[in-house]
Amino acid sequence: MEIKVPREIQVGGHTYRVLLSKDGLRDECYHGVVNHRTQEIRINAQRPASQRAEAFLHEILHVVDIVYGQKESKEEIIHNFGEGLTQALCKGLDIELDWSDIPEEE
Repeated sequence: MEIKVPREIQVGGHTYRVLLSKDGLRDECYHGVVNHRTQEIRINAQRPASQRAEAFLHEILHVVDIVYGQKESKEEIIHNFGEGLTQALCKGLDIELDWSDIPEEE
């Protein structure tokens, strides 16, 4: 089953824009990053589909954590939940994320 990644995602009263970063991010190791000040989620377009999916779910978890949670969950906890969600949704339910509507940042 294929699901389109939305251009924007709302968590609580906050709307975050979703972008693909075609030139990578701050560091080649980054798969994604969230900026709470600009309310943007950037995903590294150069990563394989499974890594883009995990990064997207990972960054959404950071947003949920800020809006509803601890506001300081450790990166390893967010990472583990992101991997678990990716496994459950993408492998367990055979969901593939369609990035075709997501703009590449300039």
